[in-house]
Amino acid sequence: MKETNLPEARLAGELKRTTFQPRLFGQVLRDGTWYDARIDQADAQWPMGAPRPDLRRTHIPLGPILVFSASNFPFAFSVAGGDTASALAGGNPVIVKAHSGHLELSALTGEVVTQALADAGAPAGLFHVVFGTEAGKTAAA
Repeated sequence: MKETNLPEARLAGELKRTTFQPRLFGQVLRDGTWYDARIDQADAQWPMGAPRPDLRRTHIPLGPILVFSASNFPFAFSVAGGDTASALAGGNPVIVKAHSGHLELSALTGEVVTQALADAGAPAGLFHVVFGTEAGKTAAA
């Protein structure tokens, strides 16, 4: 509250939303739906005039992903927000550029995310928070 100047009720609601998002993506990971795997088997009688080859499609990580934190949502659209959660759930490394309006909160949240990933057995270096305009420019370059 001190750093963001947002009321406790607003921050509590946003924190609830923020902690829900990784849980939701965790469930999607466990059930495998994010892969959106599709298999179209070869068909020699394909009616388009030529045999259809065996086609397979799935989603794959693209990373690394750069997330720029929002000023007005210090939890839900910041270090541990939905953009970060979805990128990590998709198997992408994430770099978050902290917003200057809540640097202390961003640093503390970054520590929580880093520790949670380590506790879950994620590879070191999968997640990182950078601070300052120049760091953001460098990360985007």
